[in-house]
Amino acid sequence: MLWRMQQSVWLLGAKILLLVLFGVNLYRAATQSITTDEAYTYNRSVVTPIPDLWRDFDANDHVLHTLFCKLTTQAFGVSEFTLRMPALAGGVLYFWTVFALCRMLFRDGPFLLLAVASLTLNPLMLDYCSIARGYGMATALLLFAFYHMLRFQESVAELWRLHVVGFALALAAAANLTVILPGTVLVLVFTAWYLGSARKHRSRLVARFDHLLNRLVIPGVVTASTLLLIPLLPAKRESFYVGSTEFIHFPISLVYACWWRPANLLEHTAFHAIVENACLLAGKWIFPALGLVLAGFAFARRKIDVTQKWLLATLLVTAAVQVLLHHSIGLLYPERRTGLYYVPLLTLSFLALTDVSPRVLKAAGLTLALAAIGMFLISWNTRFYDEWLFDASTKDLMHQVRSRYGSRGPIRMSASWPLLHGVTFYRNLYRLDWLELPPANSTVAAGYDLYLLTPSDWSLMERWRLQLVVEHPFTGVRLASYLPVEPQSTP
Repeated sequence: MLWRMQQSVWLLGAKILLLVLFGVNLYRAATQSITTDEAYTYNRSVVTPIPDLWRDFDANDHVLHTLFCKLTTQAFGVSEFTLRMPALAGGVLYFWTVFALCRMLFRDGPFLLLAVASLTLNPLMLDYCSIARGYGMATALLLFAFYHMLRFQESVAELWRLHVVGFALALAAAANLTVILPGTVLVLVFTAWYLGSARKHRSRLVARFDHLLNRLVIPGVVTASTLLLIPLLPAKRESFYVGSTEFIHFPISLVYACWWRPANLLEHTAFHAIVENACLLAGKWIFPALGLVLAGFAFARRKIDVTQKWLLATLLVTAAVQVLLHHSIGLLYPERRTGLYYVPLLTLSFLALTDVSPRVLKAAGLTLALAAIGMFLISWNTRFYDEWLFDASTKDLMHQVRSRYGSRGPIRMSASWPLLHGVTFYRNLYRLDWLELPPANSTVAAGYDLYLLTPSDWSLMERWRLQLVVEHPFTGVRLASYLPVEPQSTP
């Protein structure tokens, strides 16, 4: 009875954590300033009619996510929150899938709460559960497909799950193209298991091949083609411009995005450099080394199960194919958000191997997992999204522009690159028709009335003899003016 009560405590703790994080996502979606990429998505894709939108292709257009954004902004009006509603839905699916997977793999004990916390408190993953981009939705759908693969492995009579897997992977690819490779590898690994377990029975092998083809592959390919074929027809090699030319940049970028973000709680303390170096060391060497040792012991003791085999095979084959594609056709390696799917796959692999390891190795794995959660909390924030700290003040500063200059007639305004995307979004949102802007991709130039300047452009104030109107205390972005500085008025 006591054991059951203890189990229910960990289960309840995991549920409470997910509810709290969902509330945090809602708060961030409603309050955080629009980011450059979100604004570019809206300005380029969401407001453009579909026949015109698909005359060319840009990697920023995450097709399924864009379609959902069109629906939510048309149904509920335009705001940061309505633009982020599809990403919030993807976050809900991610939380549900993480909970279902962890309960399936780790039961209802303390490891359940540890696993759920590791997979959801990660700040990079948490960002994409609310920011208006397709990465989080795609990763959630990829995990959702993996969950149903595992459930099907437990009961192969539930053939309907093959349909779910096919549709989920197709929707994941349509939400973001980066998951096509791991999704394809996951299907190949699943196929090898499903057909391999029936290789001694020809009739069963043929039947299973038909199951995969008719219930998973064909529905998935048809769905993905329906959503992606027309948008991708005008795509060119240069359309896919996000990524790195060196593989080592990916793990380093992932470490910084997950464990050591700007404006963290240690930023102005004596521990800053020490902990930053420790994070880099752990991400590049300690976690991978311990992971290899854990995998070695699991294989040696024959404690590795289907879940761990599928995860490890998917990770290794995906990485190997990325290296092959880079050297053969120049495909860029993933970097930060373009490799987001690695975050849950790596975390699940590490935790699953830790769970079946000898006591000493299990203790080491748990210690590192708890340390990682500690780093997630040190990097906790609800003020900015990963790569867009400079955008965190755009909303506040545009309020300043509206309240100070709204009654003065036509005003020309420029901004440091790439702030103009966000400025354009708020100009349209607040109907500031009197505010004249240059093209969104323009660099800051002389001859305007107002400027938003990032710290790298502060020197322009003296060169162009601008007056400081206000400096945002968090981002350091300055609103500067050629015009007399007016006191702020009520909008």
